[in-house]
Amino acid sequence: MCGRTACTLNPADICNACGYRNRQGRQTRPQWRDRRGGATGGGGATGGGGGTTGVQYYTSYNVGPQTYTPIMVSKAAIDEDTKTVESEDERVITPMRWGLVPSWHKGSPNKFSYSTINCRDDSLTQKAIFKRPLERGRRCVVLADGFYEWKKTKDGKKQPYFFYFPQETKWSSPEQLQDDNYDDDGNWCGRRVLTMAGIYDVLKPKNEGEETLYTYTIITTSASPELSWLHDRMPAILEDDDAIRDWLDSGNIDSSKAVNLIKPTGKIQWHPVATVVNSVRNKEPECIVPVDLDKPKPESKFMAAWLSRGSKGTPKEESTKKSSPKKKPAQNLLTSWVKRESPRKQKMAEDTDGSPSPKRVKTE
Repeated sequence: MCGRTACTLNPADICNACGYRNRQGRQTRPQWRDRRGGATGGGGATGGGGGTTGVQYYTSYNVGPQTYTPIMVSKAAIDEDTKTVESEDERVITPMRWGLVPSWHKGSPNKFSYSTINCRDDSLTQKAIFKRPLERGRRCVVLADGFYEWKKTKDGKKQPYFFYFPQETKWSSPEQLQDDNYDDDGNWCGRRVLTMAGIYDVLKPKNEGEETLYTYTIITTSASPELSWLHDRMPAILEDDDAIRDWLDSGNIDSSKAVNLIKPTGKIQWHPVATVVNSVRNKEPECIVPVDLDKPKPESKFMAAWLSRGSKGTPKEESTKKSSPKKKPAQNLLTSWVKRESPRKQKMAEDTDGSPSPKRVKTE
């Protein structure tokens, strides 16, 4: 479960929205790191320096698998060769591709045939494709505004819902994601970003000129009682910064203890959304706007007009019907032709009998 998300904040806003207190109690922000362009910093309070970075990441109200999305990791874990004690408490946000490709995969990563967008919590320590990166400390936090899930209705259709962290203000319009995100002191006061537990892996390039590929999967667990009406599984959500810190701190907390953080949570809100989100091609803000399921859907004006034309006929068709002469039946046409031909044949017979035609009589 969890095959579609929304992530609409630019890199600087994501870094500011994920601000945290380090072990010394100092408020700080993660550093944005573009995998192709290097580090770009956390950005200013209003997004300075981050709005155009992240060439692999594009904001979207409808994110599907194989897309690059913001992933938060420990700086010590991502910089395996240069990690320090200080870096274990520092965080980095970098784009990674959704759908884990193991480091031992041979051939093109685009031809990896297994679906690895999700990883069940009971498979973390069982399947090698997930167990190996977990043991190597490659734990991450998947960031998003929220995720989508579908429930099958009585008529066989699927109704989409949008799930997210509880917010102080009601989610009534997409503009709330951009407006009033900062207070007068420049501190983030926008919507709370959803933080889901994941693991990532690194595929080193096989040929010169190729880039290192970072991919991830979202861990799922049993659904909480609050979400059991929809599905029996849900993403493993890290509720607070303590859980995030312990999940990312692979240097001090080994995997056997970290997996205890994977558990259901009921601290989540949701609302139904329009079926426009069903197609991943639709990435408009309307994807997250709440809809009223009890309100009857308005009839399509286009369909109503088309049906009206079909039943009454267009003015052009009516005028054509009136002006067009009626076609004569085939039998009537044959009768008229016979009547015209009969005198002509009789005249030709007289000419043959020797009676000169008036036109051939010569005048003296």
